[in-house]
Amino acid sequence: MPDLEALERYIHDPVHIAGDEQILDKIEKLSAVRFTDADDPDLGKAVYDLHVGKTQVYPEWGRRIEELFGADV
Repeated sequence: MPDLEALERYIHDPVHIAGDEQILDKIEKLSAVRFTDADDPDLGKAVYDLHVGKTQVYPEWGRRIEELFGADV
């Protein structure tokens, strides 16, 4: 992703949202791998904040993520 705005558009894109239910069960056992070439030490928190924002817009999605991966994703 080129920037946080692009990531936010991506995670809220209707196609991405529709695909979540199709893929969540399949990635349940995987762990996240995070790669970046950014020097921003606050980037992880910013990405996490986008995740929290998505759980507020889509509370069922947030509950599903918590069921699969725990509350501290």
